Amino acid sequence: MNRKFLVTGALAAALILTSAVRSTMAALQMQLTTGSTNVTVVDNGAGDTNPAVGEISFNGSVGAFATVITAGTSNSPGANGLAVLQTHTISVRDTGSTAASLAIKFSDTNFTNPTGTNLTLGSSFAGTFLSGNNGESVGFQSYADPSNTAFGTAVTSGLHTATLANGAHTPVGFSTADRTATFSAFGVFAQRYDHHQPVSRRPG
Repeated sequence: MNRKFLVTGALAAALILTSAVRSTMAALQMQLTTGSTNVTVVDNGAGDTNPAVGEISFNGSVGAFATVITAGTSNSPGANGLAVLQTHTISVRDTGSTAASLAIKFSDTNFTNPTGTNLTLGSSFAGTFLSGNNGESVGFQSYADPSNTAFGTAVTSGLHTATLANGAHTPVGFSTADRTATFSAFGVFAQRYDHHQPVSRRPG
């Protein structure tokens, strides 16, 4: 049976400061990995179907995951005291017959608004399972990196997880408790988040 998974998530560091215009030096990227297959999509590069700056949309296949639709945005360098990196929609369909997992990572650099001490990294995570199999699981984790390293992991607000204990032939929604962490950044910093998509557990 095919399985489909939909999820939305958001990551933000917040402090009220002045607004700013997006830096042309920012580098919004998405990485999709399953097994030995790796796909990297850069904002307005190959695979990005959204021409808007600061937004990536991807619709394609990655390994056993025949349908992967993602839409993520960044407001780097930040505005109105918010540095936002978020996913609007992820839809994954696994059409394989063996166990498989998919990791989707987003990262952007050169955030400068806000900066200072006691910044708050906040993350939220919710979505929908649709699978006839027990034990499908998903994870989400947010990061901020004061060294401005793409895909850096210096500070995290913690791991969100959700599991479909019993199979469901109709959509089953879930949400996890919001998470926060404090950090300091002076100058530019980076943000990242990871989605760990369902693990298929099909009989052989």
